[in-house]
Amino acid sequence: MSLSKPSLPLIKTSTLLLTAFTTGLSLTFSTLITPLLLTSPTPLMLQQWKKVFLTGKSHMPPLSILSAIGFFYLAAKSPAHRNLWTTAGGLSVGVIPYTLALMMGTNNALLKREADLTARVKTSGAVVVSESEEKGAKELVDWWGVLNLGRTGMLLGALGVGAWTSLH
Repeated sequence: MSLSKPSLPLIKTSTLLLTAFTTGLSLTFSTLITPLLLTSPTPLMLQQWKKVFLTGKSHMPPLSILSAIGFFYLAAKSPAHRNLWTTAGGLSVGVIPYTLALMMGTNNALLKREADLTARVKTSGAVVVSESEEKGAKELVDWWGVLNLGRTGMLLGALGVGAWTSLH
């Protein structure tokens, strides 16, 4: 079964809505969740960050890939706007290599700190976090929030290019 011309508006709309949802979710990580994390005691902050990270890791790549598939499909079906749809798709799926190239070091450092503190709590029942440990962990979580804004910008770019293209 092939898609008819009337289904293209549905694909445009659903792709743009999915991209808008993903953009909003990403923005929420940096602007709402990260500041809240920074108000928690360090061990709790790191545990909460890990939960946010694992949730994002399981949801964001599939959402970004699905958006990109929609944009790439529209590129294939719209030769006059192929470059713009392809750009939107590239920006959407580009958050994955962005994460691997620019955020993996911070992610790994935070995961290691969380694992170390969790192990210390399990062995002693409680843990005292030094001022330098606390400062370092909070700086890493804050930096993670800043780096995540880059992903948000890419998704917002995909949304903007896609919306512009859909209107022309």
